[in-house]
Order: sequence, then structure tokens, then C-alpha cells
Amino acid sequence: MQKEALLYTTQAVPRNAEGRDCFRIHASASADCVRLTPASLEHLFTKYTRVTLVIPGSTSDEVQQGTLSARDAFLYELLTVWADACQCEFQMMTASDSTQTMSSGCVTSVQTWLAGSGPDIHKTARSYFSFLTLFSKGLIQTKRSKTTVTITLLGLPLIELKEEKNLPASLSCWAVTGGILTSKEKRSRGKFWFIKSTIYPELYYAGLTHYRPRLPFRLYKWTQSILHAWTVKRFAARYAATLRCRR
Repeated sequence: MQKEALLYTTQAVPRNAEGRDCFRIHASASADCVRLTPASLEHLFTKYTRVTLVIPGSTSDEVQQGTLSARDAFLYELLTVWADACQCEFQMMTASDSTQTMSSGCVTSVQTWLAGSGPDIHKTARSYFSFLTLFSKGLIQTKRSKTTVTITLLGLPLIELKEEKNLPASLSCWAVTGGILTSKEKRSRGKFWFIKSTIYPELYYAGLTHYRPRLPFRLYKWTQSILHAWTVKRFAARYAATLRCRR
């Protein structure tokens, strides 16, 4: 294993990066970038004995939805989970330059909720997909197999997802593989994450990263973006209420 890697999102490599391999968190497939995908994160945390995140951190996507605190916590938890799973030391340091480089055309959306100690995170994810049909009163359907989910409206495939396998126990991750709401450009880099916090056991995250919508950004922000966040919040409220009733 190599000694240390530095993760950053600023335009320039941090000044105090000497002796470290530096990678920008970014949706790009460039060799000097780390994408927020299971394969990329596992490779990083198994290759190095220590990984340092330069804060303020970010997914570097052009559109950022959800509170700043939720997005920061999501990124920290995601990296912490991979560090623990790969037995890699993880730490943070403050950036000298806060100007960030954004991934053009990409979206991050993070929502959080408190729900007590529920079932494993994979059941939480599948509960969300089932909720879509209930929430829409049958207008939206989800076609599921062992590893895939297709979300449809009037028979049209809106979003197609494929479950990532062999992940840490507190993570569920679904790759965005298609659908009419998804850009055909580099669509497989978009991920839909569910995380059960390893720091606060009652805290859950739903995070969309490096997602490229087909809609123009101005239209996306006022339609699909708002609907997605609202739907996750409605699911979160129902999920928390269901767990309370089971106690």
C-alpha cells in the first residue's frame, strides 16, 4: 500500500500537498480525479494507508441540492465508511483556497432523516422504491428484479437503476443506468446512495451524486429536482412513522 492520498475540490492543488498523491473529487474519469462510485472509492482506500480530505469538501457537482450541513455530513460519512471497511486512516484538513472546480452538467441532492434503529439499509432502499407506487397512487410503478429497478410512468421508463454489490453493511448504492429523465452522456457515473449513519445510529441519508439529467438545468431545478427532494422527504416521514409503530 502507498502512504497517503489527498482529496480536494479546489481549483488548485493545496499548497501543503508535498509528499502526497493528490486527487480532485470530480465526476471526470481523468486519472487525477476520484469519482464518488463504489469502485473508485474502494480502489482509493485499499491503495493508501491514509486518506486526507481537504475541507470544505464537496461532490463538485454543478447543482447542489439539500442543506450544506447535510451534504457535508453525507460526504464525510461516505468516505468514513469506506475508510473503515478498507482499514485505512481517514482525516481532514482545512484548505488554503476555497475556490472550487465544479462538474458541469452534474447534480448532487442529499436529504437526511431520523428514524430510529430500523432494518438493514438494503431493505430501506427497497422500501423507498415500493413507496413511489403508494405515494403516486399507482401512477408510478417500479419494476424490480434481484439487482435492477425501473421506475415507470404510464409505461415510460423514467429512471433505470442497477444495485451495486459487495458494499459495506451501512451502504446501499444504485447506479443510474438509463431512463428518459437521464442524460445519455456518462450516465453510469450517477449514483443513488442510501446510508445508515455509523456515527449517529438513528440518522439516514439519501444522496444522489454525479447525476446528469436530460432536462436543461433551468427546467430541471424547477421540476424534477423539487419533486425528487419532496418525494424523499415524504418517504422519510413515513419510514420514521412506520418504525415508531413497530416499537
